[in-house]
Amino acid sequence: MGGRGGGEESESLLKSPNTTEGDGRGLKKRVWVETKKLWQIVGPAMFSRLTSYSMLVTYGRNNLFMVLQFI
Repeated sequence: MGGRGGGEESESLLKSPNTTEGDGRGLKKRVWVETKKLWQIVGPAMFSRLTSYSMLVTYGRNNLFMVLQFI
């Protein structure tokens, strides 16, 4: 019935992530999926870094001009 070592064949329900398809499209698909996941994290981080840098540069430049006006 359901014992080990019986004559029943077993088939895995989940595919291993290391298996590739015969025509190579599996690699392309995995690279594309991982790239999308990466940009979901990296995109907002880059935007935040650029905007904070530009605000600091603008703020610092305005303060420099204000100081130079009083000299």
